[in-house]
Amino acid sequence: MGATSIWKNRSFIFFFSGQLISKLGDGIYTLALVWMMHVLTNSAILLSLTLAVGVIPRIFFGPVIGVFVDRWPKRTTLIVTDLVRAGLLIPFSILTFLHHTPPWLVLLLSFVLATAATLFSPAYVVAQKAVVTGDALLQANALRQVSTNISQIAGPSLAGFIIGFCGLGSAYAVDAGTFLVSAASLLFVHFQEPPRVSGKVTVMRDIRQGARILVDIPLLRALTPVMLVYNFFACGLENLLIVQFVSNVLHLGVVAVGAMSTCIAVGELVSGLAMSLLNRFVKDQRVFVLCMLVASFAFFWIDFTRSIYVMGGLLFVAGFCITIINVLFFTNIQLMVPSDALGRVSVLLLSVFDSVTPLSQMFFGAMAALLPAGFLISGIGACGMLTGFAAFLFPSIRRGGAVAAEVAAAGQELSADAST
Repeated sequence: MGATSIWKNRSFIFFFSGQLISKLGDGIYTLALVWMMHVLTNSAILLSLTLAVGVIPRIFFGPVIGVFVDRWPKRTTLIVTDLVRAGLLIPFSILTFLHHTPPWLVLLLSFVLATAATLFSPAYVVAQKAVVTGDALLQANALRQVSTNISQIAGPSLAGFIIGFCGLGSAYAVDAGTFLVSAASLLFVHFQEPPRVSGKVTVMRDIRQGARILVDIPLLRALTPVMLVYNFFACGLENLLIVQFVSNVLHLGVVAVGAMSTCIAVGELVSGLAMSLLNRFVKDQRVFVLCMLVASFAFFWIDFTRSIYVMGGLLFVAGFCITIINVLFFTNIQLMVPSDALGRVSVLLLSVFDSVTPLSQMFFGAMAALLPAGFLISGIGACGMLTGFAAFLFPSIRRGGAVAAEVAAAGQELSADAST
């Protein structure tokens, strides 16, 4: 498929449009949930618990949910999940208008919706592989990243406007509406249902088979630990060390902190749009490593500047490269893992990466009490560059795109093994 052919795919247009609207609703919902807990309790502990509850299902239930996703029809799973989320948010919106929402109910809603999202995400990944194929898969993932960035940039602003003028209940009602739109759009998406696992459910055996695929395919065996280590270093930056650097070193306030986060998000957005148009230039695995090195170099130089504008430019570059890293990695997962195991593998990876985030933030939070924020940021940049160079120790990465056929064949063999 050519660079523009994905927009000739009618099913993808409905598939992507529904996800874009739903993601925007997620951005509205997140700020509404946090603000609501703040208004109800003014407790930092309960506020952090609200956010943590939204991550727990992905970490602890994700691998088990992936087992069932690989057995269930994907279109039905996606539509039902959207309808369930809308069905929960509509009465919660009414209760909010009536002022009958105790803190425990807010926590329960966060937990249940996060569990539903954990079910939706791997089903979406598998269905997307059936809706688009080949080069278009990279474009589709780039555009999915774009939808996430639009949600991050526009969602909180829309949420603030809606909450300020219409109340918290309206924000939840709008989010419910986005899920209904997403479910409706899926009715117009036509694709052949991917192969599914059949037979008796053996949860632990199925999870082990998913993990085995990551180990047995050479390129995934190389990329996964590299990506995991790189994420550990990067996760401590945006919501922790950059805040401290801007405040304690540059002596600027919350507006500057917000501007730096926006620079990263805009870099990611521009990168996603560029990849959706110029995907033929970023197929090689060596581009993955090059972007890792460039992003790390940008982080490394932050401690050597005292200009907020230079720092913003460096973070824009880092955000631009990080999107390419993420899109290439997860596109490789989709291309190389058999469809009847993709649900397990994708959600297993998300569970592992979500587990790394709090560990990274706790570690670098403790280190920030001992060392200057700028020194730590540069140290993270240096470690990121070392991780990038270490990636070339793997032959499958050094060979770049030449291993694609070999990996696809390995994936087919593993799929055959799993069905016996």
